[in-house]
Amino acid sequence: DVPVALVGASLSEAFNVRLVECTTESWEFSFGRLLSFVEREGHSRVLSECRDDDGYRLGRWVAHQRQLEKIGQLPDDRARDLRDLPGWIWSTQEADWEEGYVRFLSFVNREGHVRVVRHYRDDDGYRLGYWAGTQRLQYGRGKLAKDRIERLEAVPGWTWKSRSVRKP
Repeated sequence: DVPVALVGASLSEAFNVRLVECTTESWEFSFGRLLSFVEREGHSRVLSECRDDDGYRLGRWVAHQRQLEKIGQLPDDRARDLRDLPGWIWSTQEADWEEGYVRFLSFVNREGHVRVVRHYRDDDGYRLGYWAGTQRLQYGRGKLAKDRIERLEAVPGWTWKSRSVRKP
């Protein structure tokens, strides 16, 4: 803040308003940058460390919007605008798990078994063996969500013991 005694109340207030305008990007400005990203990339899955061509921290802004939504502080119109973007997700952890699960089911359907060895990577380089091992580890630690446990246990042949998972 500029000292009122030195410049007067109206000038001090005008300066402070202009300072905020110059140092704070508007939501519309940032959303516009996100739209440019979507147009260029074809999706709205922005990594948290992502910066655009000008160095703008787009990933940080996107993560902040997700956090605001999580705590109920993102206005409905903004949440709707984000939700309408192609591929928009509120939880990257949920999306990552779903991707692994879909890839796991694809593996099971293609190979006819659930035995994904630890270092197995699919044709896209996805570390499916690591994903399967992580599920077992989280289960063993009591940190795997009940719905995930149920979904994995519904796959014929699934086991929580990694030692019983051998390459056929």
